[in-house]
Amino acid sequence: MRHRSSALISGLAGITLAALAMVVTGWLSALPAPHAVLSRFDQHSVLPFIFTSVVFIDVPIMVLSFAIGLVLFRALRRCTPALVLICAAPWLLYCGYDMVHAYSDMARLTRLGLLFSLLTWSSVFAVPVGLFLSALSLGGRPSNSQLERPRGIESS
Repeated sequence: MRHRSSALISGLAGITLAALAMVVTGWLSALPAPHAVLSRFDQHSVLPFIFTSVVFIDVPIMVLSFAIGLVLFRALRRCTPALVLICAAPWLLYCGYDMVHAYSDMARLTRLGLLFSLLTWSSVFAVPVGLFLSALSLGGRPSNSQLERPRGIESS
């Protein structure tokens, strides 16, 4: 029964995190980029857009999901890859839905170019990477007991 409640709490936290990430992403996207950053990319037109998107939008969303993951996994007192995936699933579903509808009226080659763009995938994986890093920081990486050496046995 404990596993079901952990999965339910993780799913509800994932829905809350996805909604919060959507609001924060919209707010961060509306902020103007600093002129000092844009002046560094005089000759390039795409690099400032990618840089500001990753640094000023994706990294804060990753930090937000990291902080929420720390609170969630400490409260649950367990951290498994399944709980990380359950918590990240609402964000991944939202991004998939958004990509399908945003790219539906574009030409096929443009759509493929956007699907293989760093800009697209950096925002999709910002929340799952933050949750995964919070799981790793809490020691949530699953261990393989067959590969671990028993304590007290010295290697020669």
